[in-house]
Amino acid sequence: MRKYLLTILSLSTVLFANNQELVNQTMQAYKARDWKNTYYFAEQICKIDCSGVDLNLIIGQSATQLGLNDEALAAFDRVLIYDENNIEAQLQSALIYKNTSNIMLLQAQIESLIKQEHNLNDNQKRALYILTQELRKMKYEKDTYGLYASISAGVNYDKNPKKGNNNVIKLSHFFGNLLIQNSQEKAASSYIANFNIGYLKNLNDSYNIDLNVNYYHKKYFKPERQNYSNLDVATVSLSNTFTLNEDLNFNILSSYDYSKLLRKKYLSSLYFDASLSYNIKSNFILSLGSSYQKADFLRDDLKDDNYKHISFYGLARYYFSTSYYYLKLAYDIEKAKEISQSLNSDYKEYQASLGAYYLLLEDSAFKLDFTYYKDLYKKYSAAFDSKRKDDVYKISSTTEFTYSKHISVQLDLAYQIQKSNQALYSYENYLMSLIYRYKF
Repeated sequence: MRKYLLTILSLSTVLFANNQELVNQTMQAYKARDWKNTYYFAEQICKIDCSGVDLNLIIGQSATQLGLNDEALAAFDRVLIYDENNIEAQLQSALIYKNTSNIMLLQAQIESLIKQEHNLNDNQKRALYILTQELRKMKYEKDTYGLYASISAGVNYDKNPKKGNNNVIKLSHFFGNLLIQNSQEKAASSYIANFNIGYLKNLNDSYNIDLNVNYYHKKYFKPERQNYSNLDVATVSLSNTFTLNEDLNFNILSSYDYSKLLRKKYLSSLYFDASLSYNIKSNFILSLGSSYQKADFLRDDLKDDNYKHISFYGLARYYFSTSYYYLKLAYDIEKAKEISQSLNSDYKEYQASLGAYYLLLEDSAFKLDFTYYKDLYKKYSAAFDSKRKDDVYKISSTTEFTYSKHISVQLDLAYQIQKSNQALYSYENYLMSLIYRYKF
């Protein structure tokens, strides 16, 4: 806003010569950020001639600083009469709507600014992004502050539920080679249900907690096919967010999962994640974090396969007003007990994810993600005469349509292909799910 200081000199052309001192007093008060005198002297000029865009911007800014919101909005309205597309006046008006918690007018002003986004400079785009995020936060806190809950139900289609490949696999053994047919199961559909309840509390300006309980149920439509893995998972989690300063946040997440497979107890796990996020520049955020998971199988025949999983990751996000793009890099280590016969543990994984998230003001959103995994297994397989190496490519999208404060519908699509030097583990799969969600 201070860039308008020099242009106030043009105001002197509409004043009598003996009013030049009034212009100088306004400029001096503005330089000193003396908002009380800036507002007073600018108002005196306005009584003589109030048609200047820059004059009204200064009146609006100083009135905002003094908490005179009605007077500030009146000044910004005068600016928009003379210049209906003035970005600064619209941003300043939106800021007042935000500060006064006027969600309806804030949303209308943001919608107008988004239509003019191509005319905004980088700083104005950043200001618009911040206002957009504030609007979402205001809506979110209005809907979820304190106790919140939701229930979801939907259908899921899985083209390759058992991850087969229909290949002829050659295995080596003591007497020679053995050829076996790897049969791919038929596509299968299932219904899924989810219940979520939580409590969000901002304890002060720098700390909030989110306690959440979630129950997930998945059952295939053909129960006679017992090799399809009907699943039940109950999760309790606690998220703690610390705002260290305006650019730095620290988050700690802990959770406990208990799952059943085919209605029988299967797995329990403890999970911890700690991450630090830093605003490197106006719309670029970098997060660094690490997670730890300890998983214990609940079936006696699987107890030797208990494992630990550690991950180190970095996440970069680049924001625009209604979208952001991200890149995630991760290095994971999973290790089972030495006596474990599991072929799916004891590996190192390198992961790279690239994606985009697009936000619509009605809270509808679209997310697109591409992820690559490189898995290197530790154990040597005599049957394949090699150590297993997998390359996994996955592309997925999520589209959420919000119809009201309570109702939304989500469509998930995914395609995954896994290539392995041990042919038994190569496969491709298509997945699709359609979910109806009701928020209380």
